[in-house]
Amino acid sequence: MTKAKRPAATDPPERRRALTAAAASWVLQHGLAALSLRPLAKALGTSDRMLVYHFGSKQGLIEAVVAEAAQRLESALAAAERVDGVAPYLHAVWQALARPERRALSLFFLELHLLAGRHGEPYAGAAQAVVAAWRQRLVARLRRGGHSPKRAAETAELLLAAVDGALLLGMVEPGSPAAAAGLARLVAFAEAPS
Repeated sequence: MTKAKRPAATDPPERRRALTAAAASWVLQHGLAALSLRPLAKALGTSDRMLVYHFGSKQGLIEAVVAEAAQRLESALAAAERVDGVAPYLHAVWQALARPERRALSLFFLELHLLAGRHGEPYAGAAQAVVAAWRQRLVARLRRGGHSPKRAAETAELLLAAVDGALLLGMVEPGSPAAAAGLARLVAFAEAPS
């Protein structure tokens, strides 16, 4: 009689959390596109079969890594969340994301979006969840600032695109004030309700 494999949902939570944190750190250093089970497993001191055991599949691993990276992003942006107003909020977000020590985290989310566009799944669902969370935050802030629901939704899309674009420019030209200045001008324009 063969022993049945225990599903990932019943794994000891602390082992899965430790593997998730270590995998996220590895991905932040090497990139999401470089994520392959064998090299990752070797770096983590385990096997690719154990990663599948703990996460169910490569898709499950990617979802766990994205969730961990999102949690790290939330921690990095905690101070920005306490700022009132759209312009001050986006300025605080930009200041947090543009810091050199956050470069890998910013790159991770940009790469996630690019991989979603190029390959669809297993990246698209995770990227859509990240965008939906940011959209919801921005719409809520814009609504509190007096925007109509339609204007808030449209403006949130514009601001999301601008932040992503500014991050891309910042990756190409680190330390250049142009991206931040352009973003600040757009935010000032977008913040005014009409």
